[in-house]
Amino acid sequence: MNTAKAALEIFENIHLAPYTTLGIGGPARFVIHAKTEEQILNALEFAQARGCPVFILGGGSNILVSDAGFAGLVIKVELSGIAHLDAEAAA
Repeated sequence: MNTAKAALEIFENIHLAPYTTLGIGGPARFVIHAKTEEQILNALEFAQARGCPVFILGGGSNILVSDAGFAGLVIKVELSGIAHLDAEAAA
């Protein structure tokens, strides 16, 4: 078994209000905090295996979540920023 899949923490019935800037929103059936690209792929496999819809959540601004929630998987993308590589240092 892939250790990254084993380390993928899946939360159930999590209210989405704390994830939005407006502070509103009902529960998601599943929530995964993806810190790597591999975790995103594993999360998509998880959803596909269960036939559930997927919502990709970034910073939580500019979205409204229904009080009824979301009956699928929310992937909260928490990838670290892009690093700047100094061309002189790489040479």
